Amino acid sequence: MSATVDEKHTTSSNSSAHGVGAGKNNNAMTYDERRRAALREVDEAKFSRFHVKACLVAGVGFFTDAYDIFAINIAATMLGYVYGKGGSLNANQDLGIKVATPVGTLVGQLLFGWLADVVGRKKMYGVELMIIIVGTFAQALSGSGPAVGIIGAIIVWRFIMGVGIGGDYPLSAVITSEFAATRIRGRMMTAVFAMQGFGNFAAALVALIVTEAYKSSIINGPADLRKIDYCWRILIGLGAVPGCIALYFRLTIPETPRFTMDIERNVAQAANDVSIVVTNAKYKSDPDAVVERVQVPKASWADFNRHFGQWKNFKVLFGAAYSWFALDVAFYGLGLNSSIVLTAIGFGNSSNTNKQVGAYETLHNVSVGNLILSAGGLIPGYWATFLFVDSWGRKPIQLMGFTMLTILFICMGFGYDKMIHTTESAKKAFVFLYCITNFFQNFGPNTTTFIVPGEAFPTRYRSTAHGISAASGKLGAIIAQVGFARLRDIGGKNAFIKHILEIFAFFMLTGLFATFLIPETKGRSLEGPEGASSTIDFPLLVKLTSPLRMDSKVTLEGSAPITPAVSVHHGESVEMTVFNRSHAEVHRIDSPKGTAEASSSDEAAEHRREMIAMAAVCWTQFMAGWNDGTLGPLIPVIQEHFHIGFMIVSMLFVSACCGYVLGAVAVIYFTDRYGFGRVLIGGSLFQIVAYSILSSTPPFPVMCVALTINGIGMSFQNAQTSSLVISLKRNPGTKMGMMHAAYGAGACVSPLISTQFTQTPRWSFYFLVSLGLAVSNTISQSLVFGSRTLPEMLTSFGIPEVVHTADSTKTSKYKQILNLKIFYILAFFCLLYVGTEVTIGGWIVTFLIENRGGGASSGYVSSGFFAGLMLGRLVLLWVNQKLGERRAVYLYSCLIIGLEFVVWFTPSLVLNAVAVSIVGLLLGCPFYPILMNQSGGFIPAWLLTGAISWIASSGMSGSAIFPFITGVMAQKHGVQVLQPLIVGLLGTMVVIWALIPRIGKKKE
Repeated sequence: MSATVDEKHTTSSNSSAHGVGAGKNNNAMTYDERRRAALREVDEAKFSRFHVKACLVAGVGFFTDAYDIFAINIAATMLGYVYGKGGSLNANQDLGIKVATPVGTLVGQLLFGWLADVVGRKKMYGVELMIIIVGTFAQALSGSGPAVGIIGAIIVWRFIMGVGIGGDYPLSAVITSEFAATRIRGRMMTAVFAMQGFGNFAAALVALIVTEAYKSSIINGPADLRKIDYCWRILIGLGAVPGCIALYFRLTIPETPRFTMDIERNVAQAANDVSIVVTNAKYKSDPDAVVERVQVPKASWADFNRHFGQWKNFKVLFGAAYSWFALDVAFYGLGLNSSIVLTAIGFGNSSNTNKQVGAYETLHNVSVGNLILSAGGLIPGYWATFLFVDSWGRKPIQLMGFTMLTILFICMGFGYDKMIHTTESAKKAFVFLYCITNFFQNFGPNTTTFIVPGEAFPTRYRSTAHGISAASGKLGAIIAQVGFARLRDIGGKNAFIKHILEIFAFFMLTGLFATFLIPETKGRSLEGPEGASSTIDFPLLVKLTSPLRMDSKVTLEGSAPITPAVSVHHGESVEMTVFNRSHAEVHRIDSPKGTAEASSSDEAAEHRREMIAMAAVCWTQFMAGWNDGTLGPLIPVIQEHFHIGFMIVSMLFVSACCGYVLGAVAVIYFTDRYGFGRVLIGGSLFQIVAYSILSSTPPFPVMCVALTINGIGMSFQNAQTSSLVISLKRNPGTKMGMMHAAYGAGACVSPLISTQFTQTPRWSFYFLVSLGLAVSNTISQSLVFGSRTLPEMLTSFGIPEVVHTADSTKTSKYKQILNLKIFYILAFFCLLYVGTEVTIGGWIVTFLIENRGGGASSGYVSSGFFAGLMLGRLVLLWVNQKLGERRAVYLYSCLIIGLEFVVWFTPSLVLNAVAVSIVGLLLGCPFYPILMNQSGGFIPAWLLTGAISWIASSGMSGSAIFPFITGVMAQKHGVQVLQPLIVGLLGTMVVIWALIPRIGKKKE
């Protein structure tokens, strides 16, 4: 085995070179010298107008964020007077409006944090502000319609606005830190973040001004308080004004020098940017010099895993993320007590019996009270941090803050009854502790958890890591707002609040310990302890003169052997990154001898192993079908148990979808790291956890969380089993049909069982049956698959390992999948198909009960539907072969549409039940198995697991979106909207199917 070094692409990170390629690395030396000089310019720059501009442009975004988030607390009261029954929104409406933004923020933090590292800070900066502006204006202009009420519309737009707000966190933090000089970086980032306090103050001030402006209209107006409708629209709509002002400056801000240098590798451009926008010096690159964009590996999941797979790096990410999580649990949960504090200082709800006067006084009191709370604790805390962050350091302030918060919450929790339920002076003591707590949250971890992630991570992952840390905090906020809002009335109104405060103290203590994991970043260059002189990782391109297998070892002179990530062919190049080395010479490549092909006597054993594996896969798919067939019969009893309507109960589908999408995003990373078997078993373990929670009849929000966990597990398992079956060489189409027939069997059986449990008081005990089946599934997977990878499994079946092309290593798998146009068509078809299937299975029972006079036994119709799915995937396989898969889809679609018209216009319960079963028969056979076969024909083998997972996750998105839309429409017009919606979905499916080309030769 031999190899040659492609010296044209070999670069050095030191200022001198020797050995192989000496004298050929002048461009690399120039690159390194320019980089160091430019970084010193940034780190040692004097405070200038550009720094002021950067703080203002970033700070206006945080001002807008805080304004939009805080204004809804007052606007929700206004909405209650106008649109609520009895002068207030019900608990679910209020929760939906207030939690939609944090959920969207979590999504935005992860998404924009990743995008800023991939496509650049500048390209994404301003996009998130556009989303905020559109979402804010849309809320102010929302209205009611026949299909969706105004509260539902506001919830949707607040989620979209939250995505933009989430994007502002990592982008503003990273841009500010990368433009800032080392000695003032902490104060610049604090000044940006402190604008949140002014946003809170401004929201309360505008609410007060608007309330006073409409005082006479409210007091002297009609009893329905319609004039308040103007108030909340003005209050919300004005939140977009600061964003509109700052938008131009965000779109024209230059790319940060560190991204240009260390990610784009364009040193000349970065050097000019530094001299023009930061230092105003005459430092310029030589215009006659050849500017070479050094070819280095982009940030990737493999590199991300390598970097954060080391404990020294992972502990920093975990410490930053958990500190933010712990802090936000208390920071947002403390808002649960604001009404108590406002009442104690004389700014609670009005007790006036006149409806109009009482409404005005309540709005006035809430606005003034929140002005006092903002000025009394929030704003001073931010600016105390500003004064000390660059002298004391980040870590001491965070340790001090968590320590004080632990003590304060202990005092507030254990002394709650004595302070609140005794004398007025005792209540004032509670108010004092409340304000001091707000102060130490901001003169402590609330500010430092924002600063540290923007300083502690390498340039290529700085924004991603900040987004992960911020999203962890927002997860804590969601838990506080959803979970603790449900807990506080246990034992009576506000009776559990003292225990909630004690729980907050525990979280503060854990945050204190997590702080020890993060480094002190005061005065440190963003490049780490070595500062601008630190080196960067460069690749070595090795051109092979003979094949290289994945189990080969490449030995570089003076280094340990390297195992390549992929197999490549003779004469192709493979890129192997050499970390912090001045040069590297290929010493030798040792490739083990290939294994002999299995003899004919082994074929029987290979076939037997494949059949055993298929049995385990079918049992896994049975569990998937069991899970999907569960909710239909349970929806009516869940509605009755929790006293919720169609729209809220539809959140169960949304929760399952969120879990499935999260699993789809993560499955590529986990599969590459842990392998087929471990990820498959891990998915089953997720289901065990979920069923354990569901069996205890938890509160509805916890039920949603459990279904999210369950969705992650299903996503992991579906991706692995589908990629395995598609990769088989012996009748994969038939086996795909068998696998999905098993799914249909599970979906058929589970409604039969769950219907029985709906007639008992402890209906949630049904999930104990599911738990037992999940345990058996885990055992089955462990015995059959163990910890083996997919290539190892296929090899045991006598299927040779697929040799990837060199293209598979040039970009990440995520990018390769997203570059496939056919992927989007297949994903959209899957979205429509699964959405149609789950909408019918999930809502047909409710339709028959509400519109056809069916009783509790209507749940058996859902079983008939899924039984049709199962039988269709077995019985109609022969018909499909005769007709051809493509023609079968068209034929069955037309027949299904006709049967849906029968259900729509025929008021016979029996005829409807029969038609639904036939729909299941026709809907089950061709669509999903054929779709998976089509995917296997178009998508390269090395991308199958990830692509299948994403296509299936789009299906799960459909399984949440369309049942949710049905629920929203049913809330307004009744569940009879089901049939026209299904007909529309089926017609769209036929159109999308026509866009899928015929299968060509599959890329190996």
